[in-house]
Amino acid sequence: MLNTFDLAAWEDAVAAGGPAVALRLPFAGQMSGWWWLYWRIYDTRVPLDALDEMLGPDAAKARRWLAALRAAGLLRARGGLLDLTDAGAFWLHLAQNHFALAYVDALWTAGRGRPWPGAVAI
Repeated sequence: MLNTFDLAAWEDAVAAGGPAVALRLPFAGQMSGWWWLYWRIYDTRVPLDALDEMLGPDAAKARRWLAALRAAGLLRARGGLLDLTDAGAFWLHLAQNHFALAYVDALWTAGRGRPWPGAVAI
């Protein structure tokens, strides 16, 4: 969710009983599972026993992707977990800067330009 950056527009929306949220991206279905996996990797620890529950039919695909990261030395197995290695933390940080920060920058640029941008193309 992205609240409007325009304080007067936000106050008007709240006073009118409406939401002050300018943009919303709901995570539903398969996307919510991949979002969960992204945050587990960002937390540096992926609990393997939760993959089936969180990713459903995509769990097998996620396991193949995680196996590739492990083979590249970015993750290591420890019991029922996959932990990020130092190299994995470096590359995750680099990817985070490239993709997520670019995404946030696009949202904030749109939000600062118009109080209610409606949609943002990234």
